[in-house]
Amino acid sequence: KIEEFADALSSRLEKVMTFVGNTSEGLESVKKGEISTVTRDLLSLEQKVAKWVHAHPLPAKISEARLYALEARLNEQVDAHIKLELSFKERGQRSFSDHTRWGHENAVVLPSLPLQPFVEGLSPGRRPAGSPAQ
Repeated sequence: KIEEFADALSSRLEKVMTFVGNTSEGLESVKKGEISTVTRDLLSLEQKVAKWVHAHPLPAKISEARLYALEARLNEQVDAHIKLELSFKERGQRSFSDHTRWGHENAVVLPSLPLQPFVEGLSPGRRPAGSPAQ
């Protein structure tokens, strides 16, 4: 009986191995077909994008982005300049009060910019009101 079970098991194992081999071959052929389809679609998409880029040049958009970046950087520098002036002004007021206490009423104080932002409505990280959309 054990030999019969061993033979039956061996025959079933051979059938399963054959089935697995056939399934593996089928999957490989489907995989190759899918890969070739995806490759063909990707090449087609690349060609369409290349045509679109050629028909609609990008430098204008890049220039807008650069302009916006420069505006944002300028705004940050103006804000930093105003903060620096405020610190000098505070230090100058302390110094001026020291001078007046010591009899220097004619001390010279430099003019400063107004405390309002350089561009109204523009804060760091925000777009100016009239800036082009991206």
